[in-house]
Amino acid sequence: MRWFRTLPKAPVGWSTLLSLTDSSDEAAAELRQRQLAMFTRLVPLSTVAVLALAAGLALSAGSGRNEIVAWLWLAIVTVLTLGFAAIVWGLRSNAAEQGVDAGTIRLVAALSGVVAVAYNFYSVLLLVRGGAPHEYYASGSTQLAMMIAGLYLFSAIPLAAIVFLGAGLIFYSGTVAFLIGSGLIPLVSAVVPAGLAVIVFAAILHGAAAQAVNERTLIEMRSRGDVIAMLLHEIEQNGRDWLWEVDAEMRLQHLSARFAEEFGWTERQLRGRAFLGATLKPGGDIERIRDAVEERRSFRNLLVSVELRGERRWWSMSGSPRRDSSGRFIGFIGVGADVTDLRRSQEQIERMANQDGLTGLANRTVLRKAVADALADAHAQRQPVALLLIDLDRFKAVNDTLGHLAGDRLLRDVAARLASAAPASALTARLGGDEFAMVLPGSSRAAAEAVGRLIVERLTEPFELNGKSVAIGGSVGVAVGPEDGAQLDELFRAADLALYRAKEDGRGLVRVYDRGLSDAAEERRELEAALRGALTSNQLSLDFQPIYRLGTGGVRGFEALLRWAHPKRGRIPPNVFIPIAEEAGLLDPIGEWVIRTACAWATRWPDSIDVSVNLSPSQLVNPRLPAVVLNALATAGLAPHRLELEITENVLMSESDANRAALAQLAAIGVRLGLDDFGTGYSTLGYLRSSVFSTIKIDRSFVRESVDGGGQSAQIVRTIVELAERLGMETVAEGAETSEELEAVRALGCRSVQGYFTGRPMPPEAATELALTSHASADAQPANTRILRAA
Repeated sequence: MRWFRTLPKAPVGWSTLLSLTDSSDEAAAELRQRQLAMFTRLVPLSTVAVLALAAGLALSAGSGRNEIVAWLWLAIVTVLTLGFAAIVWGLRSNAAEQGVDAGTIRLVAALSGVVAVAYNFYSVLLLVRGGAPHEYYASGSTQLAMMIAGLYLFSAIPLAAIVFLGAGLIFYSGTVAFLIGSGLIPLVSAVVPAGLAVIVFAAILHGAAAQAVNERTLIEMRSRGDVIAMLLHEIEQNGRDWLWEVDAEMRLQHLSARFAEEFGWTERQLRGRAFLGATLKPGGDIERIRDAVEERRSFRNLLVSVELRGERRWWSMSGSPRRDSSGRFIGFIGVGADVTDLRRSQEQIERMANQDGLTGLANRTVLRKAVADALADAHAQRQPVALLLIDLDRFKAVNDTLGHLAGDRLLRDVAARLASAAPASALTARLGGDEFAMVLPGSSRAAAEAVGRLIVERLTEPFELNGKSVAIGGSVGVAVGPEDGAQLDELFRAADLALYRAKEDGRGLVRVYDRGLSDAAEERRELEAALRGALTSNQLSLDFQPIYRLGTGGVRGFEALLRWAHPKRGRIPPNVFIPIAEEAGLLDPIGEWVIRTACAWATRWPDSIDVSVNLSPSQLVNPRLPAVVLNALATAGLAPHRLELEITENVLMSESDANRAALAQLAAIGVRLGLDDFGTGYSTLGYLRSSVFSTIKIDRSFVRESVDGGGQSAQIVRTIVELAERLGMETVAEGAETSEELEAVRALGCRSVQGYFTGRPMPPEAATELALTSHASADAQPANTRILRAA
């Protein structure tokens, strides 16, 4: 039974497998075709063997009483065997034209039964006529050999083998039973043939199932081969890949038409040429392909450079060694593809990843790697490396006034000038915006500073943009590693501190890092940290400086001035902490607190006295500013016209839409707007024309230089006063520190004055007392106030 359990699983049913039922299944049809073809190949040999065995048995009968029977049986066997062979050959001819159906297989099986009967009929004749023991042994031996020959023949068709075996067993069983009953053979003699019959039957089924499995496998392999062939043909005809094949001497043999097209030659012209010929250029993976070919191993997706018709192109090549059935190397077969466009795209991506898209300079990533490599060399070879950080001055003004396209053109021109100023070993990069950098391997501190001065000189020269001459300038910070920074970020921080100092000292300068800059930066960091908590810990306060009317001597208003009392450092000047607050983004919350506090104090003063508050650039562009102002006025209960918001002239330089919108919204609230430090910035006549300002503050530098009354500054002040009067605006002269300066601005027509001579900044309580006193009686004011009223 184990034979049956080990039968392979047939891909078709047993009835189909044995052709008991008709089936159009491809595997069954192929199986029948193969069975009949194999069967017909075995017929000649089996026919000769059977006839020889039958003739031998007839001759062995001698001249006994069964001689005639033996020769008659031989004649019957001969006729049936030759007739069967003729029928089979006829079926073979029909099968070649019409195929093999299940009926044909069943016909062969039926004929096999007839043949089996004929083979075993002699034993029946012996039993009927009687024979000597040697005749029975000769008959049994011969007929067993004939059955084996028949099984060998019919094994090609499992159904025929089963029928042949079954028919033979019937006759064999009868003969054995007769012989056992006659006492001629013992009972045990029937056991072995019976067991053999079972084994043979199982073997027939096993072979049939295995044959079906093999047939299905062959069909699938043929199908896959057809698909592969179709795909290869499709690749050769329409794909971007092409096929190649070389012999053991690496000379081209088979190649697709597309491969020939790549060279611009015909297949015949290329066949026989060396595969790794002069067409392949150095570069890529050509050496790896040569090594793989020499070692006769596969390679995959290796790039080679070729020159075709004067153009450099890139191919991706894959190949595998070929061997014959004996294992002998006979060449390579592979596939190739033109990947020039992909290669160019990758190179473009690499350029984009490593270059600044606007200027073509290296980008931040490349610069950082270059600095890191230079620092590593500096450690190993004990030579310095200089890092220069470059920041353009007044670039934003160009962007805002001439537009971003002009700004981009300017950045490209700057990049060109930087490249012209850079030594041959330098790497120049754009970090973003208007920030640039340069790394100088092996450069000393003095040499790097000299390059920095050359850069400043080149950037100071005017640029031509859209037919206009534009002057910007630049500042440079220099740091030298590993002295100023042994690590990448340390060196960048040192150069950044030096750049900050260059800008702080007046711009257009070169500053080299020193340890004091780190100390200053640390101090700034500590101040910034302390400033963040100054609001919540009540360290900030306001002083108020009075503004007097020159005609009446009365107090016109007060300017709110921010003060910071540090718990350990004491009072910190505004010119120290205001820039820190601006850089740290703290001016908006601090400015909001100033507006609220100033409005709250102003409500304690007489209605004729207003309060002025300075606005920072960040506050002016903050969309929340109108809401902050409205909320402060409403909370304090202060009339809008009593609040004056002062804006420096430099803030308005860009004359942007955001600035216009912010000023219009503030004017709509009803607050007064003052233009501070007038005359020190750029042209703001457009804003004066828009009539949103009510006050112009004349910068103290003009006041100080107007004492003689006839100088250029005095003429400027007189012109400003006349312009303001024509536009319905008030003028306030800032910084009157002496009686001479006071008399000068009075003579020039200024309406109000503010300065240390007339009144220093004072605490809120003192300002409130002064406001009330000034409102009650002008005669009760201090002596310097009475001077204001003098004719």
